Amino acid sequence: MLNSLPDELFIGVALAVKDTASKADGSFDITYQVIVKNYGSIALTNVQLTDLLAKAFDGKSGVQSLKVGTPIASNLSKLVVNPNFDGVKDTELLVSLNSRLEAGRSDTLTYLVNVKTDGRQIPYLNWVYATAKAGEKVVTDMSTNGLIPDLNGNSDPTEETEAEGTPIVIPGGTRLFIPEGFSPNNDGINDVFVIENAGGQKVRLEIYNRWMTLVYKNDNYENDWDGTSNSGLQAGNKGQGLPAGTYFYVVKLENGNQHVRYMTITR
Repeated sequence: MLNSLPDELFIGVALAVKDTASKADGSFDITYQVIVKNYGSIALTNVQLTDLLAKAFDGKSGVQSLKVGTPIASNLSKLVVNPNFDGVKDTELLVSLNSRLEAGRSDTLTYLVNVKTDGRQIPYLNWVYATAKAGEKVVTDMSTNGLIPDLNGNSDPTEETEAEGTPIVIPGGTRLFIPEGFSPNNDGINDVFVIENAGGQKVRLEIYNRWMTLVYKNDNYENDWDGTSNSGLQAGNKGQGLPAGTYFYVVKLENGNQHVRYMTITR
């Protein structure tokens, strides 16, 4: 039948922290990057991305102020951004009636969030919810952390194991700050991995990929890592550097303190 639809129609969405920056007024800028993809064989219409920022950054958890910039869509995108999005009263990132995603296509959306907290060091988890219409069928997905909506590559991004919040820890005072990611793309902004407030201690940095292979190591780190590898198969590949994605870091301080978390490289 000409009007029949394929059985497998999916929309997938991933959310990553692209950039972070401390401000002179004590607030913190977070640039979120959304990747949304059509995993079906027909175009998706009425595409909507929703971010409940007021829920992610709750006043009960120490947030004193929350300001949001206008979303920005990638070049040639058929997603129409909502200029009134604020994550509180208006949680829709797109004008769904005019937003479309062609079969097999992915699109990118970025938006800036400025947060001021009372200084407590806790992870704030954020999700983006995606909905669209595939013909008469409604498809939905909850974001996973990072840049790949379908982590296991089976073309079904909606599995429960692929719905994971995107964390950010807001630095406060003079405590050690290790970024959740950086963007070594030579644009002069956030091009190196900067660890702040180490108190003059010697820092040892190790970076592992998602398969736990060591890709970078420096026993006396001086905030100069630009995303290239000095260990493993890609060591010395200065021209290209490590691919975008999620990595794990181990930061060891001279006093014996150790911090192990994950971070994102965005290019």
